[in-house]
Amino acid sequence: MKTRKIEANISMIGSAIIAVILFFAINLASGELLSRFRLDFTEHQLYTLSEPTVATLQSLSESIHLRLFLSRSELLDIPGIGSYAKRVEDLLGEFERLSNGRITFSIVDPQPFSETEDLAVGHGLQGIPLQNGGRLYFGMVATNSTDGVQVVPHFFLEREELLEYDLIRIIVKLDGRPRKKVGLISSLPIQGAGGVLVGSASQRGPWTFFSQLNELFDVELLASSIESLPDDIEMLFLIHPRTLSDSLLYEIDQFVLDGNSLLLAVDPYSETLSSILESTQLSELDTGSDLNVLTGQWGITLNTGQIVGDLPISARVLDGDGSSGRTVDYPVWMNIQPEQINPHDVVAAKLGNLIFATAGTLEIDAQASTEITPLIRTNRTAKLYDIDQFIDISSIRDLLHDYQEANQQWVMAARVRGQATSAYPEGRSTPDNESSKIIDDEHRESGNINVIMIADTDFLHDRFWVRKQPALGQMLLYAEASNGDLINNAVDNLTGDNRLIGMSTRGRSIRSFVRTHKIRQVAEQKYLGHEQELLRELQRIETFLADYAASQDDSQSQIIITDEQRTEVKQFRENQLSIRQQLREVQHNLVKDIQQLENRLTLLNLLVVPVLLAVAGTLTCTLGARNRDRKLALRIAAKLH
Repeated sequence: MKTRKIEANISMIGSAIIAVILFFAINLASGELLSRFRLDFTEHQLYTLSEPTVATLQSLSESIHLRLFLSRSELLDIPGIGSYAKRVEDLLGEFERLSNGRITFSIVDPQPFSETEDLAVGHGLQGIPLQNGGRLYFGMVATNSTDGVQVVPHFFLEREELLEYDLIRIIVKLDGRPRKKVGLISSLPIQGAGGVLVGSASQRGPWTFFSQLNELFDVELLASSIESLPDDIEMLFLIHPRTLSDSLLYEIDQFVLDGNSLLLAVDPYSETLSSILESTQLSELDTGSDLNVLTGQWGITLNTGQIVGDLPISARVLDGDGSSGRTVDYPVWMNIQPEQINPHDVVAAKLGNLIFATAGTLEIDAQASTEITPLIRTNRTAKLYDIDQFIDISSIRDLLHDYQEANQQWVMAARVRGQATSAYPEGRSTPDNESSKIIDDEHRESGNINVIMIADTDFLHDRFWVRKQPALGQMLLYAEASNGDLINNAVDNLTGDNRLIGMSTRGRSIRSFVRTHKIRQVAEQKYLGHEQELLRELQRIETFLADYAASQDDSQSQIIITDEQRTEVKQFRENQLSIRQQLREVQHNLVKDIQQLENRLTLLNLLVVPVLLAVAGTLTCTLGARNRDRKLALRIAAKLH
């Protein structure tokens, strides 16, 4: 009996030892085998490599070495940075694994006063001073076989959402492939205007989209006064074309018909140009641009007399000069959401939000021979404003007065492809006599075209989509919208590259609280008329009282207030109190409705997951018990037989 107990104890101890060994073995094995296995439940798949990234890594032609300089010992006291560092390390390791041997990855721990620290400093990496006296290095040096070097001085946590895009841009630069050549013509100061104010923002250096474009393509900035296009450009980018000669227009017509691509940004009313003209003490009402003389032949034109606003996706701005501190909806500044963007076109797919300002609309000819695909549309809640009416508006709130939805979607960006005919069927004009034409032997009467047309140019300016923040002696740029991505995607696609499309926009969309936004807008719309009437009545009474006060000092003229006028003032004050009370009640109900919505969402978040887990556990236990009972019944039945 004792022997059996001893054997049982030994067996239990052995089983326990085996269980412990298996536990650690499985953990070690899973840490190695499953380290690259992830389930990504984030809305924009932040932790899953995009298909263009994978394709780029698998098609590299150059050998690239990535060195991550990371002060591991200093991460122990900074857990937030530690988890981000682990993500960077994992991502670089994934790049190495997918590159078919083209990428090698190593980690360097720069110890204080060591050669590795000197190497980090020599490459321009920035060590962050810590309270314990140490320095945290968290940057990267990337090199290729031809002495190309790209440096990330520091991986800032604020750019975590852009990590994949920042890294793949570096790899594309080092890959060694010749860059596509893009010709760019612009009437806007995209290279920087020496501090010229644009709205409330001063843009001294190049616009961010232009800097990004220069990093990835060979961009040649062309003067709008040129008569012909260079022979070596592979695509043309026109931004706000305003003063192009007939000779250049003909060149563009032939360039596009010859199978070359065109990216065109036009605008019925450029706020950027208007602000520049005001700052230079110039006056010009017409700040718009179009290329309808060419695009009309392709089946699409810009509506030059109107701009579009869309209240549900409008931006909130300060009313008037901002002294009141009140914010109102500004419908002509639109925070365009993915729902308004075509998900089936490679240029627009997976874009986050876009911010357009005083944009126009594109009119599509239903009889056009070309295939026209809308890329960006308004909601059916949009409204058109005449430009002359818009310029004369004294207050932003005037745009909201009598706002009527048109129940129609307008196109703000589109792709045009297919067979088109020349806008100059008779050929090039002679410079001396516009009425006579020259038939060029190489003149193209038709051809297959590939054009992307956008009815806004203000969206390119930094003030609408870029936030700047100084850090460690440099200016960090944070994209608050996908405006720059739209341009990068379009140029990538039109030059036939496509390597960066889709990898730059995940996780950037600024999602609005739709129901909350709608509750507030309904309340504001309901009482906007009351408030404006109150303000007009207040101004009338104040003018009267001011005249009365002034007359008391004027012996030549005396204004006598009648009983009727006193009654009117009294009635106005009573109405004023009544309307203020109504407005307070609206604000109270607004806050109450929003609070109730937030409470429901909080309750949903707190209860749904535990309830689902409890239900799943109960079902599992119930099914398990039933299975055990069934098996027991079968064993009993088998013994009885």
